Amino acid sequence: MPAQVYPPPDCAAAAVEAHMKAILSEFQQTLVSVMSTAQEAAQTWEQLKTVVRTTTLRTIKQRRRTLRVTYKLNLKRLVKREERLRELARDTPLTVDAFTDLFDDLTIVNEPGMTPLQLPTRAVAASAP
Repeated sequence: MPAQVYPPPDCAAAAVEAHMKAILSEFQQTLVSVMSTAQEAAQTWEQLKTVVRTTTLRTIKQRRRTLRVTYKLNLKRLVKREERLRELARDTPLTVDAFTDLFDDLTIVNEPGMTPLQLPTRAVAASAP
């Protein structure tokens, strides 16, 4: 069974749409400037369909790969965080990694006029009880 080209999955819809707009605008320029016979137009149309299919499938594959890597990375981070939280529950001394993970929970808001040093300082102060 051939790969499904349309509709693209939600994760790739915006990227596919952007690529299609670019391809179709280029095709429109080609039709206006180059085409002289119906046979040339038909050949160009067939080539366009091939380009649309390959570009769409390539874009979908790339977006899925990006999403999969993102999920794997997030899962890896969550597993590490869970391990460190279990260490905290056993009252083991904090390691550098565990201490770093505790800082990951802080949200740093980039406000205008703040220096890079002020950003984490403000975040720590805001999260203090």
